[in-house]
Amino acid sequence: LSAITARLQDTLGARGVLAARAVAQHRPEAAWRPVPFSTAVPANAAAAARELHQSHVEDPVHAWLGHPVPQAADRPPILLCPPQAIEVAPPLRAVRIDGRWQDVVHTEGPEHLSSEWWSHPLSRTYWQAKLQDGRVAWLYREDGRWALHGWWDR
Repeated sequence: LSAITARLQDTLGARGVLAARAVAQHRPEAAWRPVPFSTAVPANAAAAARELHQSHVEDPVHAWLGHPVPQAADRPPILLCPPQAIEVAPPLRAVRIDGRWQDVVHTEGPEHLSSEWWSHPLSRTYWQAKLQDGRVAWLYREDGRWALHGWWDR
């Protein structure tokens, strides 16, 4: 991996080869920042969680109250931008994606996300849905409409 990264950086420049680092944001589309590839992956998950919530650790009131470091939510590695509008057969037993109906064989959720009411209000209910073809989709419902927001590559 380091040899490939070095070749890409030689060809594209150091700023052309970036990775994503998770940041503490409620809105999934904004929960990452581009960073140089060599520093993008922390040594372990515990270090990643500490780094993600470093602002809480540095806050003396937060530390004084003894708040634990919150665990990062499970997010799909593939996010669609923008999310794709889909049809859903209630109660989430089938979804129509790319013109084809897929049965939902297993769901996890709901997870409700809301944030930033002062700039871009967000109020979504997310579900993980395992489809009949084995793919795992990240779906949400907002204002009565359903959307496909991402995929897990499991």
